[in-house]
Amino acid sequence: MRKIYTDIRNPTKVITRKLSSFILIAMRITSGKLKGRLFSVPTDLRIRPTTDQAKEALFSILNHRICFQDVRILDLFCGIGSISYEFASRGVPKINCVDIDHRCIKYVQETIQKFQITQQIQVVRSNVFAFLAINFVTPYDLIFADPPYRMLYKHLDLLVKLALQPQWVKPKGLMVLEHSSQQNTFCNHSYYKETRQYGQVCFSFFEYLP
Repeated sequence: MRKIYTDIRNPTKVITRKLSSFILIAMRITSGKLKGRLFSVPTDLRIRPTTDQAKEALFSILNHRICFQDVRILDLFCGIGSISYEFASRGVPKINCVDIDHRCIKYVQETIQKFQITQQIQVVRSNVFAFLAINFVTPYDLIFADPPYRMLYKHLDLLVKLALQPQWVKPKGLMVLEHSSQQNTFCNHSYYKETRQYGQVCFSFFEYLP
């Protein structure tokens, strides 16, 4: 494993040191009541956490579009829960995380206990596409999805179509899809609004207007 410390000349930079056969990558919550709290995850989970730069840019956009204290969030392909912790830190009262990997689910459960945000975040282990086939009855204000970058465009398009349904998202509710900059544009989708790019990371925004 690696010891974690910060470079005092650049406090946003997190460095790791090896302590055993596992390597820990440290990430930081960027704002809110948990700002500065670190969480580390072994790279053998094979996850691709959203970078701090991209997270800060995303939440800068969302700050002008939603009131965090009044919304319900669905986090699909939640991985280690990085985005959900950011929402919880900013005061979102209800967040549901969904992922198929039992190790990721276990990690999120342990982390929300450590951060004492179990009242805000609930975790569901499920295939996301199977989960979206359920006839849910309480729609969300915002859906965030961060599927694997290797996912084919046709499956990403299906994901958007399944999520932007009245049982999942409120009228004028938002969906944010994180994807690679190499993926095709979603501009032909009827609810598509815009795409913002930060390095290799893109966020495509959709607004459900039935």
